[in-house]
Amino acid sequence: MSIGDLLPEESRVKACLSSHLAQELELARDLLSFGVMALKTASLDNSSLSHDSVVTVVGLYVKATVTFRAIMHLCESGLDRSALPLSRSLYESCLNLVFLVRHRVSLFHFNDSKSSPKTPLQLHGKTLTPSFRTALYNAWCVLWDEKDAESWKRTPGLRRAGKRVSKKLMSIDNPYVDQIGPAWEKWIRGKNTCVGLSIADFAASLGRAFRTWHRSVYAGDSKSVHQSDMLDYLDLAEEDAAFQPRWFTSPDSVRDVLHRAATIYLCCIEEMHKRFDFGVQSGHMIHRFAARLNRV
Repeated sequence: MSIGDLLPEESRVKACLSSHLAQELELARDLLSFGVMALKTASLDNSSLSHDSVVTVVGLYVKATVTFRAIMHLCESGLDRSALPLSRSLYESCLNLVFLVRHRVSLFHFNDSKSSPKTPLQLHGKTLTPSFRTALYNAWCVLWDEKDAESWKRTPGLRRAGKRVSKKLMSIDNPYVDQIGPAWEKWIRGKNTCVGLSIADFAASLGRAFRTWHRSVYAGDSKSVHQSDMLDYLDLAEEDAAFQPRWFTSPDSVRDVLHRAATIYLCCIEEMHKRFDFGVQSGHMIHRFAARLNRV
């Protein structure tokens, strides 16, 4: 163990990854730089979106960018397993971003029936305009804050803080909650998505690629979030039941995590480009990054 290592062989692993994954790490850095630059050069005021929608979308895009940077940092250090919850968060940010920036969106419940594989979501008399979708997302955020405050009020040690936060929330106007109406408020309260659907159905409503990512990427990343991945941190010998701590995985494992995150982040950039038009050159760059991702 080298001086300065906090985990066994930490510096050696980092040097190994820097060499073995030089191409992948360079691609990730280039992509991140492009994503930051594209937002700086975007003409956000020329969009047909309302100011509230632009603010919400940019906030989600910045979150996705920062999350991708954090995933890169962990992968550079060989901590790819710790990056999995962030990869899941990046995917959810991407779903919400796509939902808000697209010109048109349809939402469905999906099932395995061949005769009726999907049924439209009840819209409670509303239309999924960009403005209404923004209201849905922001109302959902407000409702989660209210739910957290109510939970604190029932928790010893947090009751006083919960009452304080709840009182503050009650004193603030909630135009987004008012805009979506009581039926939608009831439908999305406490749900895992801003449209009240499961993550799986929300993803499938946005397109085949998102449905595929949910079943392959999201499901695997969720193991880390739900703490069902303990065996991933041990090297086991079946013949004698011996085991050793598994501090790091492998370059291939790190490559997979980094590649998935880069693919999802590129999707965020592309969807932003479709709505805000980052320029012809940016369009060419997006295609070049997609080609590079296909090669590594």
